[in-house]
Amino acid sequence: EGQVEHARELLEKATQVRPRSHFAHANLALVLRQVGESELAIRHYVEAVKWGPTTFDIAQSLGSLYQEKLDWPNAALWYEKALAQRSHSVNTLIGLGTVRTAIGDLDRAVPLLERAIKIDPDNAIAHNNLGIALRRNGQTERAREQFLEACRLDPNSADYCYNLGYLFLTNENWQAAIEWYERAIAINPQLFKALNDLGIVHKRQGDIERAMDWYRAALAVLRDRAR
Repeated sequence: EGQVEHARELLEKATQVRPRSHFAHANLALVLRQVGESELAIRHYVEAVKWGPTTFDIAQSLGSLYQEKLDWPNAALWYEKALAQRSHSVNTLIGLGTVRTAIGDLDRAVPLLERAIKIDPDNAIAHNNLGIALRRNGQTERAREQFLEACRLDPNSADYCYNLGYLFLTNENWQAAIEWYERAIAINPQLFKALNDLGIVHKRQGDIERAMDWYRAALAVLRDRAR
């Protein structure tokens, strides 16, 4: 931690002495990102681009940072710049495909995520995110296959199990939904959305008592977070 802070101090001085230094701004942005200061990191990456080339690493980092902020247009812009330089970057394909899914551009999201899987068939994130895009596009069976593959590749992901549960919930396959939600909770007992959805499933089945048990468990998680 001390070394990171020392590097930050040196690079901040460098940007003051040489405000047009591409190198200083780019490296300061990298350090700022490591310490969680995303807004400042973005500012210095943009400064780096102003005074030097838009490298793949800078474009990829800006895409990721804007994605974290849910700024989809800027995330897509920078991921596109990164992809123009490295068309086979799995992380860029996943990032851009995920952003396209978020803004509802599913016709472009699906091919991007499929390309990522073709390059890296064992990438659980790519399979999961393709499943989300396919589900939103109404391709339920293909989505199920992708979620199952994500769970096979990473059986310890509560979110992947949850996504299968949610898929079955939306198709009113109550028993399958319960099975996958309970798997998610076994991995992460504090997963609010799975606890809450189990309440929904049991309510729709007419089991109000069980539904209330799950709703209470979900509320308990919210109370713990608020402390």
